[in-house]
Amino acid sequence: MTVAEVCSLMAVAQELGGNEAFRRFMRVASAKGIKVIVDFVPGHVSTEHPMVEYAFQGNNRALKLFVHREGKVSTRLDAEGKFEIATLNDGEMRTELIFPDIKKSNWVTITLPDGRQVSVFRKFLDQQRPDALGMQFDVSGHWLSQGVSGIRAD
Repeated sequence: MTVAEVCSLMAVAQELGGNEAFRRFMRVASAKGIKVIVDFVPGHVSTEHPMVEYAFQGNNRALKLFVHREGKVSTRLDAEGKFEIATLNDGEMRTELIFPDIKKSNWVTITLPDGRQVSVFRKFLDQQRPDALGMQFDVSGHWLSQGVSGIRAD
C-alpha cells in the first residue's frame, strides 16, 4: 500500500495515532484558534478498502463504483516508460504511472467468482457515478463533523 491508497476514508491510520490522536489534535488546535484542513484522497483506495474487497468478490454494486472494463485490458508503456497506454474497446487511455518502481500497471485484472474477468483502473472511484459521488459527500460530512474547517480533495 502507498500513501495514496487508503483503507478507510473515515479513519486516521493507526501508524499516525488513529482517530483518538486526531480528536486530541483537533481539541488542541481549536483551543489555540488554529483552523484545520484535511487532505482527502477519494480516488486512490487500497485493495484493503471494503468496497474494493466487495467488488473483487463479485459484488456488482461495489464494482460499478470503480472505473473498470470487462475482460483483461491490454497495456503497453510509452517509449520513456513513464506513461501506460491501455487499449480499450472504446479507444486508448493514456495515464501516467504514479509509482513506476512499485506498480507496473494502473490496471488490476481480477477473476470474479462467476468466472468473468474484470480490469479495474487504479482502484479509482468512478466520478461519473452518483453512488461514488455520494460516498465522497458522506466522507466529507464525516470530517466536517469532526471539526475540520475545510477539505482538500485530490
